[in-house]
Amino acid sequence: MEQPDSNAIPGKGQTSVTAIIPAAGAGTRMGGAPKQYRELGGKPILEWTLAALSNEPSITAVILAVPPDDVDRMGKKYLNSSVFPKVTRVVAGGAKRWQSVRNGVMAADTEYALIHDAARPFTSGALIRGVVESAVAHGAATAAVPAHDTVKTRDGERLGALVDRATLLLIQTPQAFRRELLLNAYEALKGNESDWTDETSLVQAAGFPVAWVPGESTNLKITTPEDFVVAQLLAGTRNS
Repeated sequence: MEQPDSNAIPGKGQTSVTAIIPAAGAGTRMGGAPKQYRELGGKPILEWTLAALSNEPSITAVILAVPPDDVDRMGKKYLNSSVFPKVTRVVAGGAKRWQSVRNGVMAADTEYALIHDAARPFTSGALIRGVVESAVAHGAATAAVPAHDTVKTRDGERLGALVDRATLLLIQTPQAFRRELLLNAYEALKGNESDWTDETSLVQAAGFPVAWVPGESTNLKITTPEDFVVAQLLAGTRNS
């Protein structure tokens, strides 16, 4: 009996997906070494993220975008690695996050590109698959969680207006796109570049709609020292 393809999306047949990890940031809010290289539970944060993506059958390949000075070192460490065999390219990142992602997208050759923050080490296979499935259905998709706290604008040191939290989403990664759609977005925005903080903002600026799927509260992005404390607790539960 013929076995199904390991990276097949239910109801969609075989789908090729390259995961791109923008890991070229300096991590200034954490202090010290770039946060993606900090040790968490006995290994670098980046390797938690690599493991989550490499172990997910729907991911075909992984591309790392790292600081230009780290390309050779990271290539020697992760290319042809028996631990992370899906890592196929290590590319130089850009001055801004979206430029690092673009460099990864240009180096990919699959139908879909999935972008995931290096500093989100606890994403699940189920979330990755859900985002990919939504991107296959809609062309572009992201993980997101509803806002649960009361949200207000601010006016200097005073509170401003109440914002209806029912209309708000907190955007996470992974985010997945038809690679051709991303390339078209880059072309459409050439000469009008902005400091986009994620690819949904870039894609929407180019006029393309983006779907969303429910994210996960444990899909923490490590940005501050306080985040790192929480991440240490989560890592302890994963290692126990």
